[in-house]
Amino acid sequence: MASGIRTFGIDVSHWNGKVSWDVVLKPDAPITVHFAYVKASQLYLGSSGHVVRQKDSEFDENWVALKQHGLKRGAYHYCMPDFTAQEMADLFLSVYHPSKGDLLPALDVEDEYVRAIQAGTKTRAQLVAQIAEFGKILVKATGHQPFLYIRKDISDFLGNPAEFAVFPLWIANYSHPPTPPVPKPWHVYTLWQYSDQGHLAGVPGNCDLDYLNGPPALLDSFLI
Repeated sequence: MASGIRTFGIDVSHWNGKVSWDVVLKPDAPITVHFAYVKASQLYLGSSGHVVRQKDSEFDENWVALKQHGLKRGAYHYCMPDFTAQEMADLFLSVYHPSKGDLLPALDVEDEYVRAIQAGTKTRAQLVAQIAEFGKILVKATGHQPFLYIRKDISDFLGNPAEFAVFPLWIANYSHPPTPPVPKPWHVYTLWQYSDQGHLAGVPGNCDLDYLNGPPALLDSFLI
């Protein structure tokens, strides 16, 4: 993954609204999308403290459309610090059913993890263990280690734990072209979300834009 060749893809969720995949993937589109990730699920606490088990409202439609178009597709779960790895995995795997030919699933870890530590509701050790355990559960379900989507500053805040080294890295970084800095314990990224402000015909509003660190054929190395 050091050839300098990159392969373009996108990731979407209900925040994008209804994606017109016929438009995104039309043969004469100005840019070729080689892969797509779609949000599947998220657990969160409602205003009264009750647990909300959210299936992304656009998941089914996106998932079916990507299969119909023959595009390499993957699903991700938006992680939260308030829940156990098993609780998150149970929801994710009730929404997304892994099958041969899917891209590796992904765990999305964002600012909620920093805030939980700053608030004193969770420790770094607890959250690192939660993420690592979620990965182990998905290995049992799929036979493969999932991607970990994370920013460098969040990984740094969590102490760049050695436990993360088993995850292929999906780095989010919008300000370091031509290549993002990679946090320890990784030495190289596999996927790079390089913009959350992209515009693509067929996707309403802003769109997350991604690169695979290599040629399109490399995607086959990251399939279930």
